[in-house]
Amino acid sequence: MSLTHQEWIAKLERNTRSQGLRNVYLIADQGVLSSPLLDGLLRLSPPVEWYSLFKGQPEELLLEMAPLMMRLELACWQHRQWLLDLMTAFEQKPGLLIFVSPLECSCLASIMRNLADGAWEARSGLVRFYDTRIFPVLINHILTEEQKAWLISSVYHWSYRDRDGKVCWLEGECALDFSVLPEDIKINFTDEQMMKLDVAIDAQLLTTSEKFSTFFSSQEEKFNTLWEMGWQAHQDNFIGNLIDWYEMHLGKR
Repeated sequence: MSLTHQEWIAKLERNTRSQGLRNVYLIADQGVLSSPLLDGLLRLSPPVEWYSLFKGQPEELLLEMAPLMMRLELACWQHRQWLLDLMTAFEQKPGLLIFVSPLECSCLASIMRNLADGAWEARSGLVRFYDTRIFPVLINHILTEEQKAWLISSVYHWSYRDRDGKVCWLEGECALDFSVLPEDIKINFTDEQMMKLDVAIDAQLLTTSEKFSTFFSSQEEKFNTLWEMGWQAHQDNFIGNLIDWYEMHLGKR
């Protein structure tokens, strides 16, 4: 177990205890792993309460590829070891999102499923908010205040690794009287929000390439700068190859 894992677990434990809780929740995206998690999950004793976020969706039968939400008791050594195993499995993968909440697991699963079931105009589609590369962009730049509240108001803390492997924390604004019914939660994207997502995808593709790497000291700095520049290009009605825009503006830094 790495030092980072020890510190991560210890802080999660402090956060749960400070709220009078004993468990943490997480979403693990099996789709980014080379082998599914289900076999190991189903062998755990005592059993773990878990839900597939694909339930009710066209992808429902693809259970071994589904993002799984689960509830783990940190005081149970088997659950604790499973969490450590997941931290290791996702060390270089963008698909482990951990959170602390007082809500029941089944209620949270309904909320998370509905958040993953987005729409744009008349079309539905999967919102991979649990992808830790897109999660902070959604929170900081893309979602409306109401949409962001659905992610923030149901939890005390979110935690994940960023592109540089740093453990990050996002404080929630958990309302114990959380009254929005899960079925009322639906992210309907506007054209502008979809354009921001497209800019984020382009920025991520460039972040993982060698292009422009000499300008930055970290992957997070590179992505955030490219995203901001890409969105500025859109606002300035730039027409042409976005690479030219980046080269022009990065050369002025």
